[in-house]
Amino acid sequence: TRTLGEAGWVVEEARIRAGRFDDWIGVIALPARSALRDAFDERASEYARSGWHRSYAAQLVAASPLQPGSRVLDVAAGTGFVSRAAAARIGAEGSVTAVDISEGMLAALSRDCPTAAGCAPIHPVLMDAMHLQFPDHSFDAVLCGAGLLYMRPAEALREWHRVLRPGGFVAFSGMQADEPPAGRLFRLHARAYGLTLTDRSDPLGTPERCRAALEAAGFEAAEVTPGRVHFTEADLD
Repeated sequence: TRTLGEAGWVVEEARIRAGRFDDWIGVIALPARSALRDAFDERASEYARSGWHRSYAAQLVAASPLQPGSRVLDVAAGTGFVSRAAAARIGAEGSVTAVDISEGMLAALSRDCPTAAGCAPIHPVLMDAMHLQFPDHSFDAVLCGAGLLYMRPAEALREWHRVLRPGGFVAFSGMQADEPPAGRLFRLHARAYGLTLTDRSDPLGTPERCRAALEAAGFEAAEVTPGRVHFTEADLD
């Protein structure tokens, strides 16, 4: 399981079977990105009800130096929390391209995100945020709300740097390492059953790690803004 995980696979099933002369292991695995896509397809119908994701997106856009008329790329857009907030901020002369690998998420975004008066149009595109099919220097800003923990950060940030125009910026939000408490508790109990789960927020889980990752991808003058989101019982469920 560990070897497959390091190679980009997700183990769906693993069984040890006894043979006549030896024992063998049967494994069923899916590419990690395919497993991720399927998981978010299943969550799409309920995802738009997430209050903390909406708050998370609003804080990210409020902290970003977006200008009216900007060309914005929202990566891992989900059902459009960041896209809608950015569209209202940049106005009708701007544009938002919302990319996600989940068809279910983008279908919900298209259904629930009609262009409001005075807001930029939102264009949903089915695409992997780590392998963008856009020319160099296509956007003024790249935003990502709570999505980098599902990617390889170094690879994703380099790709986002490529599609930014000179003078453009990237802004993303992420959890501090070992947060939220519910996730920490889940990992603790998993260990009692012999299952070690990594903290996916750990690589970017401190201001220092965020700055180092951005500088390694070619960005300068990284600013880290602390914030707080509040969970309800529904979010924890």
